[in-house]
Amino acid sequence: MGGCNEDWSERSRKQLSAPAAGYRKIRAFLSAGKADSIAKPTHPEAVQKSLKSNGVRNLRLEYHDGGHSLLKDHFVAALKWWAEPD
Repeated sequence: MGGCNEDWSERSRKQLSAPAAGYRKIRAFLSAGKADSIAKPTHPEAVQKSLKSNGVRNLRLEYHDGGHSLLKDHFVAALKWWAEPD
């Protein structure tokens, strides 16, 4: 997720009727801009906390110097991380 300020994971899980046990094994990568004027740097921390409280344990939160955008390097890092075996 890039530039996120709200956790919709549990709402989405219920909407998709996804089993909680499997859904909570997802890897969540958050990319946040230190200069983001829309999703302030504290917002991703709240999203991370919400994800954890919903049972998601495999999380990464990375910051970059930019604004409300997903840093290409973070996108590449997320893809590599998701491809790693459990």
